[in-house]
Amino acid sequence: MLAPVPNTSSAVPQRAASPPAAQAAGGWRRTVLSIAVCAVVLGLGAALFGWLSSMKQPPPAREPFEKVYNVEVFDVVPTDLREVISGFGTARADRQVVLAAQVAGRIVEVHPDLKAGAAVRPDEVTVGPGGESVRSRGDVLLTIDPTSYEHQATLARNRLAEVDAELVRLRQEQANNERLLAKAREDLETIAAEYDRNVELAERGVNTASQLARAKLEMRTFEDSIIKHEGEADLFPLRIAHAEKKRATHETDLAIALEELSRTRVAPPFAASISEVLVEQGQFVQPGTPLVRLTDTSRIEVPVPITLDEFARFESRLRSEDFPRVELAENVTAAARWAGVLVRAAPVADERTRTILVYVSVDNGSHEAPLTPGAFVHARISGPVLERAIVVPRDAIVAGQVFVATPEGRAERRAVEIRRTLQSLAQVAAGVAAGEQIVLTNLDVLYNGARVHVESHQALSDVLARQRVRVVEFAGDLSEPGP
Repeated sequence: MLAPVPNTSSAVPQRAASPPAAQAAGGWRRTVLSIAVCAVVLGLGAALFGWLSSMKQPPPAREPFEKVYNVEVFDVVPTDLREVISGFGTARADRQVVLAAQVAGRIVEVHPDLKAGAAVRPDEVTVGPGGESVRSRGDVLLTIDPTSYEHQATLARNRLAEVDAELVRLRQEQANNERLLAKAREDLETIAAEYDRNVELAERGVNTASQLARAKLEMRTFEDSIIKHEGEADLFPLRIAHAEKKRATHETDLAIALEELSRTRVAPPFAASISEVLVEQGQFVQPGTPLVRLTDTSRIEVPVPITLDEFARFESRLRSEDFPRVELAENVTAAARWAGVLVRAAPVADERTRTILVYVSVDNGSHEAPLTPGAFVHARISGPVLERAIVVPRDAIVAGQVFVATPEGRAERRAVEIRRTLQSLAQVAAGVAAGEQIVLTNLDVLYNGARVHVESHQALSDVLARQRVRVVEFAGDLSEPGP
């Protein structure tokens, strides 16, 4: 059995608690010590910075210099320039016609080459070597059955022949009646003399009353015959005139029949190409039925809409028949392939678009590759000449001012007066003189009086060569032939 452990805690001596005054004194000592250490560190850092600063060498001083700007300039040269007015248009044939049937009937014959693209020619009359007229037969596109029209022509001829025979008979009867009338008058003179003798005998009592009455009756018979022949003589002119009117009517019927007969033969009215065939052989057609479309491509017309301001620049030339030359190309940037002349303008403008149509005539025979109707082309119309014009690139003008490179190598700011703009060019009315050089580059950093060095030059020809749509050209580039 274990014995109890004695309690020894009361035997350990207890530390006496520190008084509050002693604790406060120790905190102040620590604070003062920290401040002193920081001050020493800062002092040492300041001394070290001062020592390092004293060892730094000052940078070497550079002498000031003036910056020189390398620039490209445009040489100003007064030049005669011709305006070029551009527009688009669709080419069309100057002559195009749809031949229609003028008589009714069945198509009995067609041209062996009756198809689109075939060339056909009309009847032609030329002068032979001896001065005689030589008629050459052209192409017959198709033939409408002429049988009924031939019968009508024959009937009209027969009726005309009947009237001619009637006129011959009437004139013969008129001549016979005149002879009978002359004979009756002669007989009447004889009978009248016999009657007078019988009257004289009756007065002497030699002749009887019955003999006198018979002589008188016989004289009256011849008088009636004369009256009858004279009446018929008066009627013959009327009968002949009536027959002549009938003849004129039958002549008209014959002319109509022959005209309708000629219309059964359908021929081209001018040299052209077949652009469309609208019927077939064996088809029955009525008057007005479209048969063939013909297109004459020897001369092409291109309507081009332009603004009223552009039209005003050459309207006077049109009035004086000084027709401007026109170049045509497939598009804006392509080289010209065809040439024509502007021959007329529409009498009124389009009130919606404020444009007016001008018409360009192209002689297709003078071009190796003809202009096809329906082609969409870009037209370049030769406009008026700007004499001794001073033009500068528009990019060189900033807020109405340019920089001029002076002979002393300085940039001089100059205000300019712009008369008009010509795409990438501006025509200057004042502010720039001939022979001066207009700065084109470094315009964003240049200032008035800045020193410049000219590295390269641009001429007007260089600017014109870069124009996508030509609005001006040198005045000697185009000649102006008549239409």
